[in-house]
Amino acid sequence: MADADTTADDIRTITLSRPLRTHKGDLSELTLKEPTAGTFFRAKRDPYTVKFEDEKAIYTFDPVACMFFLSEMTGLDQITLEALSAGDFSAMRWRMVGIINRGVGGKNPSTASAE
Repeated sequence: MADADTTADDIRTITLSRPLRTHKGDLSELTLKEPTAGTFFRAKRDPYTVKFEDEKAIYTFDPVACMFFLSEMTGLDQITLEALSAGDFSAMRWRMVGIINRGVGGKNPSTASAE
């Protein structure tokens, strides 16, 4: 996951380990845009859950929901994203977490304020 010193631009762009072939040509990096509330409604489930044990966050990912979110966040269809390497898919999931959790304060997301 991104360091605390990472800028919003850094968290949104990921350089791929190998180019991703699209109908518009090969892409060597992907940029993630912040999802809207509508993304959550259309997905009908969250891309990940977080539980806390001994003050440590444990993330469990839903790969189907993650693919839906990443498709919405990149503007690429899910079939194209299925060609990502496993490492790139994993890195993109963590970038997604960083973007979604950006507004969450404190250690426990359930305590985030609605400011």
